[in-house]
Amino acid sequence: MQIFRSQDLQRQAAALQEAAMKEPVLITYHDRPRLVLMSMEEYDRLHGRNRRNSSIVRLPDKVADHIEAFAEVEGEPAE
Repeated sequence: MQIFRSQDLQRQAAALQEAAMKEPVLITYHDRPRLVLMSMEEYDRLHGRNRRNSSIVRLPDKVADHIEAFAEVEGEPAE
């Protein structure tokens, strides 16, 4: 697991995202573990969910709309 400092969230955002797509990343604050950044696939795996079959109905409408719009931009038609 790679470790980054909280100040790296702004300075190295791309590097953190790239690392988190491979494995969860530990983010520290004053040298203490504070957050874990991970891919959505890893999060779903930990929660035993299959994203393709999960519903976003429980999300607030505004959030669900943003997710659907992002999916359309990325080339996946919203269901």
